[in-house]
Amino acid sequence: MSVKTYRAKAAGWIAGKRVAAGEEIRLTAAQAKYEPVELVVAEATAKPARKAKAAPAAEPDPA
Repeated sequence: MSVKTYRAKAAGWIAGKRVAAGEEIRLTAAQAKYEPVELVVAEATAKPARKAKAAPAAEPDPA
């Protein structure tokens, strides 16, 4: 099962742990299903965009 990062919507007990409102916690989808949490979509964890390669340099004329 994959573990994802969720943010607690309110302070209280989530998956057997006491958390504050807004605290980020790691849960599986099954654990988060009935808990008051929202999935965190972070750009920091996303893969960076690939850079385009530069065009090859032109070869000099042998003449």
